Amino acid sequence: MCNSLSSNFGNLITTIDGVTYHSFPTSEELASRGTETSLRELGFGYRAKYIIETAKKLKKDKADSNIAGDTEYFQHICKDAQYEDVREHLMSYNGVGPKVADCVCLMGLHMDGIVPVDVHVSRIAKRDYQISANKNHIRELRAKYNDLPITRKKSI
Repeated sequence: MCNSLSSNFGNLITTIDGVTYHSFPTSEELASRGTETSLRELGFGYRAKYIIETAKKLKKDKADSNIAGDTEYFQHICKDAQYEDVREHLMSYNGVGPKVADCVCLMGLHMDGIVPVDVHVSRIAKRDYQISANKNHIRELRAKYNDLPITRKKSI
């Protein structure tokens, strides 16, 4: 999927031995060159809408912050911010839930202490390690997430 985004919406970098290499598209490139229809034709399915909406929102958020690059914008968001606040911001993008936000934190923003958990990981933790949230833990999370409305809505 990343290669498909790059080759269709990124910029040509070089060709070596008949293989072309493209940059990964910026939010501006994706918002201006891509459409939901074109992404669906490339096999992105239901994700197509979210990808285009996210590119457009990121482009707007950067303009509102007067920051040019995608990387610089997320570095700005992460500067002096707690994980929960970064996660809350990421989940403000349509289609981004707790797991995707945690994947971005771990792999894109280098927050090495974050472990993305989906239903499969949760099921294994419960089945093999007897790890599950009890009522007290859920109550603590609700209190902790009280000031984080998106996290509260999508996580608990």
